[in-house]
Amino acid sequence: DGRMLGFEGNGPVRDAMAVRRMWATFDVFGLATFEVGRMGDHFGLGILRNDGRDGRADWQSDVDRLRVAVELFGLQLRVMRDNRASLPMLSKGPGAQDPIYPVADSTDVVRWTAEVEQVKPADAPGLRWAFAIGYQDQAVGLALVHGEDPAGKLSSDCIARGTCVQLVTRDAVLVQPQAFVSWRAHRPWGGISLAAEGALSVGTIGNSDALASTDTSKTIIAGAAAGRGDLWWGRQRLSLDAGYASGEGEGGFGVLDRQNLTATTPAGEVHRSFLTGLPMHRGYLVDGLLYREVIGAVANSAFVRPAWRFSVIEGHRDGGLTLEFGAVLAMAARIGATPGKGRWIGVEPEARVDWRLSRWSQAILQASVLMPGDALAAGRNGAAAETAVRVSLDWIARF
Repeated sequence: DGRMLGFEGNGPVRDAMAVRRMWATFDVFGLATFEVGRMGDHFGLGILRNDGRDGRADWQSDVDRLRVAVELFGLQLRVMRDNRASLPMLSKGPGAQDPIYPVADSTDVVRWTAEVEQVKPADAPGLRWAFAIGYQDQAVGLALVHGEDPAGKLSSDCIARGTCVQLVTRDAVLVQPQAFVSWRAHRPWGGISLAAEGALSVGTIGNSDALASTDTSKTIIAGAAAGRGDLWWGRQRLSLDAGYASGEGEGGFGVLDRQNLTATTPAGEVHRSFLTGLPMHRGYLVDGLLYREVIGAVANSAFVRPAWRFSVIEGHRDGGLTLEFGAVLAMAARIGATPGKGRWIGVEPEARVDWRLSRWSQAILQASVLMPGDALAAGRNGAAAETAVRVSLDWIARF
């Protein structure tokens, strides 16, 4: 506990150490395996579901899961029921006297997922592939801001404050198919590997009868894809990362677009009914500054990152010292949602020193310089964003 360790401050008291994941695996008569508990959620390169395999990641996916897996004809088939979150209870108004009620039938957000994957080690030569499809049916909250009408449905004191806020629920359905493929070849001079993942997000958010003259329903069609290629020989390695995440033509730019959660804009305009943005997972790390810190994730953009890596010291199998130099080049997928209404997001050269002491310990020193483009300016033809610098030192211990 933070108080036991002597830490004090204005923030909430948090445990200094906690168990993040714990699950159990059972063998079902040699025919299948059954897993239950809180575990990491990962697929492919991790562009949508990422369990934080990159030691530098600040974000990762944890789910309360029931999973059944069966191996047949060189394939592993998995069916999962994931409890992704527990939603808060919504109040009918801001007054403390208002009754509370659950979101739809339950406060849990449940996703069903089916996966099929070719059983093969990740570093084995040849082709490897996987496919997954997820189905999520839940309720989402809609915030309605009224004047004095209708007062009867809201809290008794909202009229005195000038506005009345009503939270109502709408049904939402989301289907997300994902595909992953990789190929690897070993040669006497070195080797080559290629990997790619693609995902679609298709869904609907239902209408609410709380506003008779306003259609608040939404259709979601969005997609994202990423790939990586590596070519290595001797102590050198060339790599190329590339990706694309669809974005919105207006509204917010980045990880969160809060305008999708209300019925109207402050100016009274009806929000868009067709959503096309699909940000990648925040644990899918491309760089050290632009996507990780400024935007928050790969969102509404296309990027490429070439890099060269050199092993300075080749220690034993799990050790060594390497240097890497790369650069991220990013452009907006749709300029309407960018702050500067521009296409060019920026260029970010990077340098990285990776010192792996053993399989249990690793130190990473990374420096990035972001030279932003017109997409990050202060409005169309506005003042250009300033150059940013980030230097980080991470020490990773594995147990």
